[in-house]
Amino acid sequence: MTIHGLIQFILKTSEMILRPFRKDWQFILFMSILGALVPINYLLGNTGPFTGIAFYNCAFSSCMRSFAIAYIIAWFLQIKYLHCLKYPIIIVFSIITLLIFSAHLLYHINISPTLYSIISSTSLQEIKSYLKTLQWYYVLYFIIGLCLIIGIFFIVDTKVHSIHFNFKHNDVFVVPGAVIIIISFFFGIQKFKEVLISWKFSDYKAFVTWQFDRGFSWFMPRDVYSATALLFQELSFKSRLWESQIINDIHTPATTSYSDNDSINLIFVIGESYQRGHAALYGYTLPTTPNMNREKESGNLIPIHDATTVCPNTIGALSNMLSLNRVSDNESYDDFSFFPLLFHNAGWETFFCDHQYTPTSIFDNELYHLTNNPILTKYCWTAYIDNFQIKYDHLNLNTDWVQIDANTGMSPHRLIIYHLKGQHFYYKDQYPNTQQFTKFTYRDYRNRTEPWLDDKRRQTIAEYDNAVFYNDHIMKLLFDKYRTSTSVIVYVPDHGEEVYDYRNYYGRDMHPDSNFEQWIDCLMRIP
Repeated sequence: MTIHGLIQFILKTSEMILRPFRKDWQFILFMSILGALVPINYLLGNTGPFTGIAFYNCAFSSCMRSFAIAYIIAWFLQIKYLHCLKYPIIIVFSIITLLIFSAHLLYHINISPTLYSIISSTSLQEIKSYLKTLQWYYVLYFIIGLCLIIGIFFIVDTKVHSIHFNFKHNDVFVVPGAVIIIISFFFGIQKFKEVLISWKFSDYKAFVTWQFDRGFSWFMPRDVYSATALLFQELSFKSRLWESQIINDIHTPATTSYSDNDSINLIFVIGESYQRGHAALYGYTLPTTPNMNREKESGNLIPIHDATTVCPNTIGALSNMLSLNRVSDNESYDDFSFFPLLFHNAGWETFFCDHQYTPTSIFDNELYHLTNNPILTKYCWTAYIDNFQIKYDHLNLNTDWVQIDANTGMSPHRLIIYHLKGQHFYYKDQYPNTQQFTKFTYRDYRNRTEPWLDDKRRQTIAEYDNAVFYNDHIMKLLFDKYRTSTSVIVYVPDHGEEVYDYRNYYGRDMHPDSNFEQWIDCLMRIP
């Protein structure tokens, strides 16, 4: 090849590399910006010791990954029948980016496996309830932001003709431009390759060990594209969590000390979003727990005052509740036995009555896989009772009892786990709107004069206390159901809740603020 031929080859190759920019530079620019929104937002809020590391890993390298992915997509859009997908892609990733950006801005939740865990352990009903809690202007801001992004892209894509990269062979910028693109592309792909390497692991612990060996500072992908790849990797791992330990336990014999003539029911009730500070049983000034108070006075109920959850979200709390691990000794729940399986191995009948989670393909979640995967269905549960479509806990209990009776065999020993809807927001959706259960209104909180409280917020507090009052009624139904039998009932919620207790906020902020003790009291200390 002559020197002239080599030069022509370089020019043609450079023009080919720059081809996506000639038609779709607007698309590449916007897709790169969408990928940069999340890391830039993270960087602005990061003032801790990892600020410098965060700039490199979260801003620079994440933006390079976003550019590389945008460039690859732009290449595919050059195909005739795929170019029509340009606007749908922009719309979809605009929605995803704004949702993640909003989650960080409002709740300090970054795109991560933790965010996946929270989303995946949330049912359709809880999502609907959560949407009702959003202030209308948040929704308005989201819609305006989405319209602005799409509108600006449309204007730039159709109206801006002053910047048109119609490269020719003799253009002085062709070769330098191609070199810059090649360097940027391969740097971005190199960073994204480290995300794809994680897919080689088939064992969750090996994956976790690898990520910490790489360094926590590296393992902070904030761009939408690489983080989404990691979330799918987490999904594949989560579906296998505990599986090997459960398989080992299936054929492990277990015994309990009792006479064959004894009959006992062990009832384990898992509550939801129950803050101890709103229970009269623990000193709250309003009568939210009259039934439990009566049981305590009669000597039938013992309140525990030093119980603490391990995690302020459902999947983190329940996976440790159902394991024999000790969190205080840094033991992982999936290394220890799933305790209901041991009861089943010892000859007990075991029932799981789930009032919350839906097994639909769209809203399937980690906890459903954890408690109702095919192995447990076959070897652990006498019956798994899923009544998520029934709105209230007292109606769920009626269905539970019918199905328990229908599946009860000859064993006189039963472990029954109830997973209640509890006090999850939207609070007024958790109890019937009847005079019996709408006990409190905003008028009962006029004595509270904190500056952030108005009658609307006081009514929210009242609705939460009504949910606590209704939960007390559910416990009365359970007490009465098993009162004439030899039964032990244990109640513990997954985590607490914050309801304008010490600041202008309700729900669950996953990260403590400067009022650390109050945050602990609301979310981590449980009845």
